[in-house]
Amino acid sequence: MLWSISLIVLYFVAFALYLAIRVAPQAQVLRGEAAPLMVLFDALAERTLALNSMTATARRAVLDRNTPALDSLRAFVLTIGSSPTPLLSDVPRDLRAPLAQSERLTADIEAGLAELVALVETGQSDSAASRLRTLDSLHAEVSQVVFQAERGGFAELAHLETRLGAEVRRAVAVMLAWGALGFALLLVAVSIMRRRVERPLADLRRGLDAVAEGDLNSRVEVRRDDEIGELATHFNEMTGVLRCRAEEQGRFAAAGQLIAGVAHEVNNPLMAIAALTDSRLEDANLPAEMRDDLQQMRRQARRAGKLLSGLLRFVRAGEPLGTSLALNEVVQSAVDLVSYRFGVEEVKLELRLDPSLPLALGSAGRIEQVLVNLLSNGLDALRGTDRPRRLTVDTWTGDGKVFAAVTDSGEGIVPMMERRLFMPFATTKGADGTGLGLYISRQILRESGGELRYEPTSRGARFVVELVAAPAETGVDAANGNSRVRSGRPEPTLRGVQVLVVDDEPAVRQPIARFLGRRGALVREAGDGHEALALIEALEPAVLLVDLRMPRMDGMELCERMAREWPHLLDRVIILSGDLSQLGDALPVPADRVLAKPVELREIERRLVEAVNGGQD
Repeated sequence: MLWSISLIVLYFVAFALYLAIRVAPQAQVLRGEAAPLMVLFDALAERTLALNSMTATARRAVLDRNTPALDSLRAFVLTIGSSPTPLLSDVPRDLRAPLAQSERLTADIEAGLAELVALVETGQSDSAASRLRTLDSLHAEVSQVVFQAERGGFAELAHLETRLGAEVRRAVAVMLAWGALGFALLLVAVSIMRRRVERPLADLRRGLDAVAEGDLNSRVEVRRDDEIGELATHFNEMTGVLRCRAEEQGRFAAAGQLIAGVAHEVNNPLMAIAALTDSRLEDANLPAEMRDDLQQMRRQARRAGKLLSGLLRFVRAGEPLGTSLALNEVVQSAVDLVSYRFGVEEVKLELRLDPSLPLALGSAGRIEQVLVNLLSNGLDALRGTDRPRRLTVDTWTGDGKVFAAVTDSGEGIVPMMERRLFMPFATTKGADGTGLGLYISRQILRESGGELRYEPTSRGARFVVELVAAPAETGVDAANGNSRVRSGRPEPTLRGVQVLVVDDEPAVRQPIARFLGRRGALVREAGDGHEALALIEALEPAVLLVDLRMPRMDGMELCERMAREWPHLLDRVIILSGDLSQLGDALPVPADRVLAKPVELREIERRLVEAVNGGQD
């Protein structure tokens, strides 16, 4: 493309140079040849006219005895010889002879006029008249010679004009030839530019349209090794990366679906274990050894449930932006998700969490994703380094911000990579890295009004997460996000309250029902939505604990029926599920009335009490 433009520019420069070198000098030569001839003829014509005028003046002076005429003639005679004689060497050779003869005759006339003045002044009238006749004959001869010289001069000028016309025609012909050549070059340049620019750009546009429609297999033909070819190569590399990322996302989504299903199936047994242990632990006469065993079982069940819940949040983060979160809890959840690597890779974790942190704005699930990515990057950086391997997580607050930092004791970031850390597809892990983790993490934080930055250290790498502190709320403990219990009033209970527990798993439903019954509640059980509808119509319970995944009619359908037929009861529904990710954004109840299995029986009781009392405990 650049050489085509250069060729067009070169063409116009060469055309201008031709006009300057060929036509202009030739015109200058012709002008130089014609100029002396024109000057000579002008001088000759002027001198001839002057002599004719003085001859007429001499006739009046001689024949009419005119004194003023004699004075004019005398004055003219005094000027004879003062005018410069034209150089005959500057005129063509054919004109030199007649012009020389004209010059001689003119000189004779001038001499005759001087002689005539002398004769008149001495009173020789007859001699003066004779000399006047001689002058008339000389004038006739001069006129004939001048006429012949003028004819030769005009012929010479015509010859020069012919030469000039020939040169002009030759220049015009060359100009036309150059114009035709230029037009041909322009057509060639347009064709070349179309082939090298327009067609590749059209291919690239079609490729982009295909990608926009979801075809990541689209490729652009690399026609040449130029700028457009480099653009096509980059496009093909980009679609290849996007294709790999899409395949990874597809596998990730499939893994999320599998984890969701497994979570529900595993959380139900974990909930049953936790409920049974909670129920047994209510027995005050339980032997100490058995109590210790049951407490250990409950802790392990909750740990397994917490890990499953964390995995679900990580693969199916669906919380809206702008909600508040307790950063220390999010950090702890992220650490739990990668905790299995600490022992295997011999990494010492040091948590330095500020207990007085205020709540921060953001989605807990998405911020957890950022922290998991930073922790995983830190663990990857420590792999293969010398012991001791240390990973530190700090949290602190200041200037209306809440901060968390992940620092590893690895080899750090090479200087050339620092400016590209947060760019898409920039990675130091080779084929094992996508190059998107830090880029996506920064985007997530910026959407929440926060920031992610890298801070160089003497050894290792340090990444700082910055979030905006949430406004303080009355009645809320900013350190842990839990509502404070108001004093000075009786604690509400479920004593005498009609409670409906809806769950298809008897191992989960029955321990919960027995526990609530012991707390004074009037509990009824239903194995699915249809059974629950019949009990609601017959009893109209004060509060309901509803599972989501159930046969025949699940929890979502049950809530939809209640919203149509008993809308006032929908405000007293507590959702309990092993897979909260299936709710998405369509929550049938507020988020504070959703519980994830496994959960402590006392927590279930507390939430039911809140629902009965309109959120006041």
